[in-house]
Amino acid sequence: MSTAQRCSEREKSGSGGADRGAAGRARIGHMGNVRSLFAGLGLVLIAILAGPFGGGRETARADDNPFAPVSVTLQGHFPAGLEVAAAGGASAATVFTPDGRELVTDTTAVPYRLGAVLVFYDQANVAFYECSGIVLNYNVVLTAAHCLYHDFGYVTAADVGPGANAAGRPFGVATARRVVVPRGYATNRAAEYDFGLVMFDGAPFADALAPYPAIVTAPDSFFDQPGTVLSSFGYPGDKPALTMWKGAGPLQNYDANALITTLDAYPGQSGSPIFATNAAANGPQFVGLLTAEADTYNRALRFTERNVSALKGFCIADANQCTFDTYSTPPPYSLATHVVCRTSARCTAGPEALQRGAPIRFAFSFSPLPARQVRLEAWVNGALLSEVHWPAGPFAPGQVFDGGSGLLFPKATGQVALRVFVGEEYIGSITGFLPADLAGAPTPSPRPFVVRQAALARD
Repeated sequence: MSTAQRCSEREKSGSGGADRGAAGRARIGHMGNVRSLFAGLGLVLIAILAGPFGGGRETARADDNPFAPVSVTLQGHFPAGLEVAAAGGASAATVFTPDGRELVTDTTAVPYRLGAVLVFYDQANVAFYECSGIVLNYNVVLTAAHCLYHDFGYVTAADVGPGANAAGRPFGVATARRVVVPRGYATNRAAEYDFGLVMFDGAPFADALAPYPAIVTAPDSFFDQPGTVLSSFGYPGDKPALTMWKGAGPLQNYDANALITTLDAYPGQSGSPIFATNAAANGPQFVGLLTAEADTYNRALRFTERNVSALKGFCIADANQCTFDTYSTPPPYSLATHVVCRTSARCTAGPEALQRGAPIRFAFSFSPLPARQVRLEAWVNGALLSEVHWPAGPFAPGQVFDGGSGLLFPKATGQVALRVFVGEEYIGSITGFLPADLAGAPTPSPRPFVVRQAALARD
């Protein structure tokens, strides 16, 4: 196998690349930018500067929706085989000291057999680099978008080997027919769009790999649980060829699109699955993909309703109609107690019927006690009229959240809904009814609502 001229560089920009490069099995690739609360930390990117890569023929271009699919048909590749002896890979990893990774000795066991090594070829049919991925169903694999599209264009050909190991290919090897990435990644390499699908004709692995994983969208409160640990498995480039390794590390932080951890990984593991475990989880939950690195952490794409919906759209648009399972974890918080009243500041006298022109007082508590900001929205007849905020804790055990002097809407009649949130996550509603005491009493119309910060009542 010939070796193209390559060089690696660590940089702080958003250039593209892919995972596991040629000489010396060096890892290459685009790390993307961690935005929002991680902005400014500076991701380490490992880019490849190499010979011809070309890319397949782009056959489907949608509108400017960043989640719209950009689909590329790959050229044929024969024979299918995982030529990795001198191949390299796309980068998404940092190994911390001490290295906590462990060799997966049985890659045919669940869930490891779903882990796949992806080998990509240039226009000369030379193995060019390598990534990791996870099989979602008999005809589709999920991986990072930067493995499929980067500065040199789209991939030309790809072989996929689920559960591959140094001793062999227990489930065989299949050549990909098509790859799909979001337009938001193809146009600006935005980190929140760093995901893509690899599709096959027919069912090359049949159902030998089942049961397949469910992609999990979890609320913030799930990741707020103490002791949340992230784990992953894939094909790192600093280990012997075609050996699968697993690792785990604490969740350090998160935002709407990213999970930050110090689990150990190495370039070549871009596209590896990320599983979360904590007290709220019923076993490991498949919540993200390993996509990027920095000097002090590794970054995973977090699954959200938007990117999961986009993946479903990719499958619907494909002629082979791939499918996969999804699951949304319920919020661990619930309203343990709640009451509305008129006369007592904390409704200690119990519930009371509401009256137009009288204060609306309320009290509620949680199970378990939240660690984030609590917010109450007051809606009357579908109009948002007021908000009350309680800053993030720590809250005292048994904390009761109440409205103090109450909310006053002197002209309002009709349905009242007090909607309770932890952070931006809706928990539940406390409802009541304001009767009309005058014929033809007006109903409220939308107007600028009042936001105030509540003082904590502590027992």
